[in-house]
Amino acid sequence: MKNKVLTALLLTLFVASTGWCSWTTRESTTTQDLNAVALATQALGLAVGNSGTVIKTLNGGQTWESKASGVTVALYDVMLPSATEGYLAGASGTILKTANLGDTFNAITLPSGVNTAAIKKAAWHNNLRGFAASNGAASNGAIITGEAVSGDVAAWNVTTIANFDVAGVAFATTESGGADTYVWGRYFAGADSGKYAILKNGTAVQTFTGNAIRDIFFSSAAIGYAVGENGFLYKTTDNGESWFDASSGTTNNLNSLLFITDNFGWAVGDVGNICLTTSGGVRWTNCSDTSISTDLNDIGGSFTIASTSDASGVGLIVGDGGKVYKLSSPSIEAVSPTTKPQGGIGTMEITGSGFMAGATVAFLLPGTSDSDPGLIAAAIRQSKILATAVSVESSTRLVLNYISSTDATLGARDVRVVNIDASSARRNSAFTLVARTANPAIANAWVDNNKYVAALAPFGISTKPLITFEATSTAGMTPATANAKVIAISGESYSIFNIPAASITATSANTVSVSYKLSGTLASGTAMSLKLYVEDSAGNPAQSDLSVETSGLTNPTSESGAKAGLPGVIIGNETKTDLSQSNYVSSLHMPAGTEVVNPKFILIDAAGKRIWEKTIPGTYYTKVNFTIAKNEVDPKLLGYGIYIIQAWDTRTGKLIAQNRFVNWKN
Repeated sequence: MKNKVLTALLLTLFVASTGWCSWTTRESTTTQDLNAVALATQALGLAVGNSGTVIKTLNGGQTWESKASGVTVALYDVMLPSATEGYLAGASGTILKTANLGDTFNAITLPSGVNTAAIKKAAWHNNLRGFAASNGAASNGAIITGEAVSGDVAAWNVTTIANFDVAGVAFATTESGGADTYVWGRYFAGADSGKYAILKNGTAVQTFTGNAIRDIFFSSAAIGYAVGENGFLYKTTDNGESWFDASSGTTNNLNSLLFITDNFGWAVGDVGNICLTTSGGVRWTNCSDTSISTDLNDIGGSFTIASTSDASGVGLIVGDGGKVYKLSSPSIEAVSPTTKPQGGIGTMEITGSGFMAGATVAFLLPGTSDSDPGLIAAAIRQSKILATAVSVESSTRLVLNYISSTDATLGARDVRVVNIDASSARRNSAFTLVARTANPAIANAWVDNNKYVAALAPFGISTKPLITFEATSTAGMTPATANAKVIAISGESYSIFNIPAASITATSANTVSVSYKLSGTLASGTAMSLKLYVEDSAGNPAQSDLSVETSGLTNPTSESGAKAGLPGVIIGNETKTDLSQSNYVSSLHMPAGTEVVNPKFILIDAAGKRIWEKTIPGTYYTKVNFTIAKNEVDPKLLGYGIYIIQAWDTRTGKLIAQNRFVNWKN
């Protein structure tokens, strides 16, 4: 029996669409019907079946070995709270305990009333252990419970349920961290005689007619599922208080459930039926293989979810005739490209098999254990290569964008693909960062006709900015090989804009000039980083990061804003200026060595009327700082909106810079 409460799995996997699954046959060493399977870790597990059959795996179900249980009765269930504590449940009052994962067993002596019962199901929650005891279709059933301390239960308690043949037991975590007890079975007397029912903490919460319940699984405190005969599948979303038909889409008997999140799980049953949902039971996909026709009796697994983009695990199904099926992992056959200079950004193709819609990709430093989510997360950070925009083109091909940091450690990276069902594949040393043979540089960046000045960050820009910059390299630069990009980074969101060669001009053999208006629209009112990227003729990359904030306004050149053809530009953090509350601090920037005498700054409203002006005495070179104080503009003349600000050289009488000024209400 798998653990009925996955308290460690608190995160929800995001799925792009209903996926599919693939299960492969594993040799089990027995032909006896197998009734249950459980994993203590992603490697260690047991399966049990008829005639006292026990088989053990040390490698997540890849291979199995037989173990002696010491009994010949049918074993119906197995639970493994840990690798040093396990229980088998079977016919004739059989409960066996193991402290070494099935190498040896000790029989537990049960009290009168259940010592000859069929112990059909086993469940656990934290230190609570429980078993369902059936004394036959017309005899009172019971549940057997106990509290484990250091893996041992000192006393077992028997709770008899009148007029009820008990078929199973499950525990669900309460919101306070305790456990609700769910029992299912059939009334054989009383007002509900002949009806099947689900009991919560001893009280019937739902009754059914016609179809026996065969398994219940709670994925969280509120959400649970029940399956049974003839495709019976019900769901609760209110802590088991009420249940509704979730429609499995099959009429075959369903025998067992396993969910790794509230939305993602499987139901298995007779005639090889394997159903997968990624939508919390709204839709089910039949992922049965035509080669699987035997009755499937149980599904179990061990899964670890480190984040919405990093999961791993093992899933196993057992059935009649000793059949064992293992959740197939994807495989990676090739990665292209296999090398890239440090700081490179581009597109990667991964080919292989078994890729599912919603798969994620990670670059890991070699030697990281797949079974430790903490180490995996650390390895991804230390790798300093990000995989983003993963697109599963088919089950054999996926495409992604990769972004490597300019200070990423040189050397090999393992590439890891994780499917939405938590199966994963890893190709060691599949991608290598190599040293640059030259060091190209990006300079003279302008956004919306404003020269980017890091000291003014976050720099106010439009939502569809015009971006210009220059790039140089001793290895040569050409428009055809520049591979220029703009990457907009906001939190964990990455948008890559490829700059066409037509927007790149060669100004010399070693220099190109880029002028590109973003093809997409950025989110309004958002602080983000714009990463400028270019490659030289030898493929050496250069990156430059601009710290910006979008104002929600369109390109200022379309609003009489920054005026082209003038020698200078006025820069200010326009998106945060409210002259009723604070001063506006700005600066005039001129080409290097340009002399400006007694510059005059003028503020003009939409009607063309001057509402403020200031002359700053003196002779200045390259840069002039100025301030519009909050008490310098008549509030009757100034509302919230867009104004024009100009800079004039009073010696020559020429306009030298013009841009917009936004009086922005904070």
